[in-house]
Amino acid sequence: MEAARLQFDWKMYSAWQFHASHCLPGNGFLFYSCRMNPSNSYFSRNPILRWLPAFLMMVAIFLFSARPSDNLPPSLFGQILFKGGHVIGYGMLAMAYWRLFDFQDKKHWLVWLFAVLYAMTDEYHQSFVPGRHSTLFDVVVYDNAGALISLWLVGQFMKQKQPDSEGLVVEHTKRS
Repeated sequence: MEAARLQFDWKMYSAWQFHASHCLPGNGFLFYSCRMNPSNSYFSRNPILRWLPAFLMMVAIFLFSARPSDNLPPSLFGQILFKGGHVIGYGMLAMAYWRLFDFQDKKHWLVWLFAVLYAMTDEYHQSFVPGRHSTLFDVVVYDNAGALISLWLVGQFMKQKQPDSEGLVVEHTKRS
């Protein structure tokens, strides 16, 4: 059992680039955390597997929006939770779409457009659910905000740069 776990852990970590640690005088150890290189993505090239996360998110959003209104919470807390679900759901959908494009920075507006277009079709779908009504306000505010926030967060994560381990210079001073 332990050998299988170690093998799984090694496979998981092999997709990440590890930088060596350096011992700096007076500062102890300086460790560089693992860094994902977006230009060398390790995602599957199989089109079915590439679409699977986005498809699963679209199905989940469809199923949540297909609930009749008598199953929805009427309280203020329930409405906050419900609208928060819009933000989180469409944020995850936008990230799944961006994964299709290997997180290419130039494609983030196309990803945003896909998420908003799906939000529009989902609101249209809601107009056929008993007791529910479609509103453009949900698309413009909540769904759009979820997609934009997640794209911004992932973009910030991808722009983070770790210091280059070869560029470190350590000066040794002689202590008297």
